Amino acid sequence: MNLYNTNGADRAPLSGDFAKQYKDKKDFLTEKDALISYLRMNQKRDGKTTPLANNSLRHALNLAVDKQQLTDRILGDGSFPANGLLPKDFVQNPTTGADFRTDSGDHLVYNKEEALKYWKQAQKELGTDKVTIELLGDDQETTKTIFAYLKAQFEDNLPGVTIKVKNMPSKSATQLTSDGNYDLSLAAWMPDFKDPWTYSSLFLSDYFNNHMSYNSPAYDKLVKSTDTTLATKPEERWNAFVASEKVLLDDDAAILPLYQHQTAVLQRTDITGVQKHAFGSPYSYKFIRVEK
Repeated sequence: MNLYNTNGADRAPLSGDFAKQYKDKKDFLTEKDALISYLRMNQKRDGKTTPLANNSLRHALNLAVDKQQLTDRILGDGSFPANGLLPKDFVQNPTTGADFRTDSGDHLVYNKEEALKYWKQAQKELGTDKVTIELLGDDQETTKTIFAYLKAQFEDNLPGVTIKVKNMPSKSATQLTSDGNYDLSLAAWMPDFKDPWTYSSLFLSDYFNNHMSYNSPAYDKLVKSTDTTLATKPEERWNAFVASEKVLLDDDAAILPLYQHQTAVLQRTDITGVQKHAFGSPYSYKFIRVEK
């Protein structure tokens, strides 16, 4: 921002308070992203099951977060609630052209009353009225702000839940996640290519990036069918992806989707031709022009 304000830069990405502070300026832009932020829910740690192995607790946590307030008041950069695994405006039905989010619908939408019901059920199943859960993430200011909000949401809406926030350098947090040494951890995924597989494959039981001990034969069968028996049947393949998201979220509440990123930037009004991509490399700069 210092460089931008002193004409030392032509573009400046914004987050947090800066996004909210500058959103009314004429050179403020919001660029679409297909990046989804979510919480991993680790069901096994140090060889032992965690409280998050309990389906009712996972549902309770999912339903206890007001994502609209998170995106509007905490982030303020144009990001919006994610009520599914796959992002909006990313892939479309091969027959009808409908967006994936339209066909799959919303899942695990904030509902304080339902969250409390699931929490009471979890207390019975776990045999305790108190649960302490660690929340792991990097030490960036935006992450710390998000974590403070999530801690308040969980503890206020689910009396008896205690959240211990653990912020550390990104490399260390990533290592702990890879080792499965966490309860909840903040994750984000930007697609490598334009196909649901880039998201859905993340939670296959034998996938190298599944660091949360999630294992669902029903989910595995649906997702793997899209790469085998349904590989040449576009409509059936699409329906299998839609069905797999329902298993992951409605049935298992295996992750907690938070929001779909939007990139807030300040950009000089004489700059044109910046191309933002929904997958792969995020930008192409070769068409940029400066119109003096």
